[in-house]
Amino acid sequence: MNLDMEQLSIVAVLLEGLLSFFSPCVVPLLPLYMGYLSGNAKTVLSDGKIVYNRGVVLLQTLCFMAGISLSFVILGLAFTSLGQLLEDYEVIFQIVAGVMIIVLGLYQLGILKLNFLNQEKRINVDLPVDKMNPFIAFLLGFLFSFTWTPCVGPALTSILLLTSTSSIGYLYVLVYAIGFVVPFLLLGLFTSQVLNFLKDRKKVLPTVVKIGAIILLVMGSYSLYQGVQTYSKQQKAEQYSDASFPQFTLETLNGKEYSLYDYDGKVIFMNFWTTWCGYCQMEVEELKEIHNMNDKDLQILSILVVTDETEEELKTFLKEKDLPYPVLIDHNGVVASQYGVNSYPRSFVIKPNYEMLGYIPGYVSKDVLLDVIEQAKIVE
Repeated sequence: MNLDMEQLSIVAVLLEGLLSFFSPCVVPLLPLYMGYLSGNAKTVLSDGKIVYNRGVVLLQTLCFMAGISLSFVILGLAFTSLGQLLEDYEVIFQIVAGVMIIVLGLYQLGILKLNFLNQEKRINVDLPVDKMNPFIAFLLGFLFSFTWTPCVGPALTSILLLTSTSSIGYLYVLVYAIGFVVPFLLLGLFTSQVLNFLKDRKKVLPTVVKIGAIILLVMGSYSLYQGVQTYSKQQKAEQYSDASFPQFTLETLNGKEYSLYDYDGKVIFMNFWTTWCGYCQMEVEELKEIHNMNDKDLQILSILVVTDETEEELKTFLKEKDLPYPVLIDHNGVVASQYGVNSYPRSFVIKPNYEMLGYIPGYVSKDVLLDVIEQAKIVE
């Protein structure tokens, strides 16, 4: 997953947390819980008007939020540990998780009928809520969050499934918790106003669940797509693991991954070069012309070996070159060293059946490059 997709996933998880709060399963409980949290902060004035000590309500609401957050963290750690235990089956688990998230999204949309998900489970513990204090508020929040309802359960389960299959899973749980508990903070600050606002808008709450379901479908579909893509690449890697040259996966500057085994049936022209090599710049222009000839049986794979260049310098350099084929970044020449590259440019030509035709040590003309590529197309 590249950085942009991670950012989009985090935004989606935050929205899912917010939508979980504004679901028809949570909103009806808010007056009850706020009554608990503000019960000992209520004062009846001589004219009969009821006022609340905002400081006390806010403190107890914060403790309530902390209790909810702790339960999410515990669940997140448990699912992260599960993901680590299943590390050898990570890709399969990611595919299964994607399918399950899609199923939960379809359930929330009302397309799938799963009766066992309609059951509401709660932990019933008698707390002295009439003697509310920060500690009891914390316990109340902790127990409140361990509740399965048809609205919140699918969303939370989906986030936990994502947590178990992602390297930043802990962040997903944290972001979901923030999305879910921040509205409680507003509720603690503006109790009457928020409750009245929600009361007047009960009809839109089912729509909130539908929006959350759509987000789940998007997240599940992406997780499934990622898992299938990774599984496919692994299968190809195993297929060509006995090749007589090193396999690798590198990224472009924008985080997109490329591997040698992505190009079945094509001649791969793998070009190692640098930003400071004059002959490299000449060869790059030749390769651009060859690429623009639209040879569908050829894949130019450009590997730029970088050492001290900053990301901004690389962006500027590549923008000027305007290369029409992928430029993979080989930091400190790790892959170059695996291929024994000690001078630049150096190119390797791989036949469509993944046999190495040979390498070109240095700059050669366009005609020579075309001749070598044609030789590579001949598979015995």
